[in-house]
Amino acid sequence: MNIAILTENLKKNYKYTKNKNILALDNLNLEVLKGDIFGFIGPNGAGKTTAIKLLTGLIQPTGGKAYIFGELAGSIRAKKNIGYLSEIAYYYDFMEVDKLLHFYGSFFGISKIKREGRIKEILKMVDMTEKINSKIKDLSKGMLQRFGIAQALISNPPLLILDEPTSGLDPIGQKEIKDIILKLKEMGITIFFSSHKLTEVEHICDKIGIIHKGKMLTQGALGEFLKQKEPFLKLKFSFSLPPSLEVLNKLNLPETLKDNLLCEITVHQKDLNHFIDKLRLENAQIISIIPEISSLEDTFFNLIKEGEKNESS
Repeated sequence: MNIAILTENLKKNYKYTKNKNILALDNLNLEVLKGDIFGFIGPNGAGKTTAIKLLTGLIQPTGGKAYIFGELAGSIRAKKNIGYLSEIAYYYDFMEVDKLLHFYGSFFGISKIKREGRIKEILKMVDMTEKINSKIKDLSKGMLQRFGIAQALISNPPLLILDEPTSGLDPIGQKEIKDIILKLKEMGITIFFSSHKLTEVEHICDKIGIIHKGKMLTQGALGEFLKQKEPFLKLKFSFSLPPSLEVLNKLNLPETLKDNLLCEITVHQKDLNHFIDKLRLENAQIISIIPEISSLEDTFFNLIKEGEKNESS
């Protein structure tokens, strides 16, 4: 089975009052391929956590279906294929790391001898071998997140579902978690994670899905969302000496660059050769010419705006 996660018109209504329901998920159609890192992104309240709870079988859908490696989500067979880390996780903080992992591993019927080997293996995966005898209460926020991934790996699942795995972490902690996710992908594990941090999604995902107010706005390969902003390019160059005001005027550069040896400007593609000729006459060195790329952030905000516009019309 090449498809790790598949949803068909998945829907979830929450009863708010006697006469009012909240549609948290509206006909979600989603496909995640085996071996991919899939970033499920959207603003707070978009429906990300609801979708994850449906995939893991923690709640039941109002309509539609979801499958994990071809097994109906929520079934025992589907759950055996999932390792899960919730956004807010609570642990027995008086226990030591290895003891708590033994406790979780026992739920899966893994023998004590096999658990010992598996615990050493997964702690190495998440770079916290030296914390094996530490108490949970003594772990930093970053280490707690690593532990959370470790407990999700205890049963050796082919799919990890992570709800906001870098929430509350500093930049160093965020990078460490991203590195762990990439390492797990290299081992053949499929990773589905939700986030509202666009930069982390942009750096590590194969595919993304953007959700807003319970509706999937778009999904696809990351490269499809990062396209050149035709026809502009970023031109980086340097001078051997600070350019004079006359040179700045001739090249139509801002005066603020007068004392800089290294410059970067945006030029229209049709003007590029003409501009380079001028720079060479001034003995400037061309360092790089890079097409301007639309970021995931650009795509995200444009889709959200478009969605809001369609709702109000």
